[in-house]
Amino acid sequence: MNEKYGIILYYFQFQFRRWNRHLIEFGIIPWIAYLLLIAAFVIISYIIFQRVEHAQYLYSAIAIFYMYSQQDNAKSRFMESLFSSADLYLVKLFENLSIAFAFAIFLIYKSHYLTAIGLMASCFFLSIKTNESNFTLKIPTPYSKFPYEFSIGFRKFYLVFAILGTVYCIGLFVENFNLSLVCILLIHFVFMSFYSDKEPKEIVCLHHHSPKDFLLHKIKVAINYTFFSTIIFLVALCFFFPQAMTIAVLLYFLTFFYIVLFILMKYAAFPRVINLPTGIIFFGSILFPPILLVLIPMYYSKSIQKLNPILT
Repeated sequence: MNEKYGIILYYFQFQFRRWNRHLIEFGIIPWIAYLLLIAAFVIISYIIFQRVEHAQYLYSAIAIFYMYSQQDNAKSRFMESLFSSADLYLVKLFENLSIAFAFAIFLIYKSHYLTAIGLMASCFFLSIKTNESNFTLKIPTPYSKFPYEFSIGFRKFYLVFAILGTVYCIGLFVENFNLSLVCILLIHFVFMSFYSDKEPKEIVCLHHHSPKDFLLHKIKVAINYTFFSTIIFLVALCFFFPQAMTIAVLLYFLTFFYIVLFILMKYAAFPRVINLPTGIIFFGSILFPPILLVLIPMYYSKSIQKLNPILT
């Protein structure tokens, strides 16, 4: 028994050392990064609860989305080779609990006790779903024409979409414009996250396009699928809150520029994944949207340079 828990403890110690090593490689002192992370978490949490009515639902949805996003088929298969089914369940449960705990503490601080309990209980469900390697759920998607990013992403995050859709409807029901609008924007950012996975170089080589046509194709697919998947939510929001139509439309279409930027950043780093400095630049652009006018052309040029040796 002690040996079993020793192996699990060693796994988490290994992940902690691995994360520290990545931070040091990026030139960041680990303890400073952790302090900044805690500070950012607290500040963003305060902003959500100040700006959004009934924010506990959106807050819980964000926590569940983050826990769910940690699921990775390749990682799961590797862990299955290391742990028994029971041990793997414990590992996933501890991982989910460690994420949910921070959110639950803030929910308790805001006196949302039942929501905090529900969030912690969701960890058991998510861990069980992750551990059921023999269970396969085939979900049809409307993204069959260009199936790579969106079909994979939709099947991976279908539970997140169900949660955000539910919270969106709650926002309409309780006449909370901000809650419903944030859910739409979060759906757009989930779509954007479909492009965060490392794309095999062989798949890119299969495209018979010039670098420019390849990027335009990727951007066109992302924008079309995002628009036609969520425009009905925007129409309903404007119908229920006509006095706030302008801000809803502006923010809705602003997120498309972030999707474009993220795709360009991905291929500017190709065949590697987006690194931490680039990620910081991206999140900085969210705080100061006018910088998109500089970043989009800059990363478009970098993407062309990276793709030229592969597609020409």
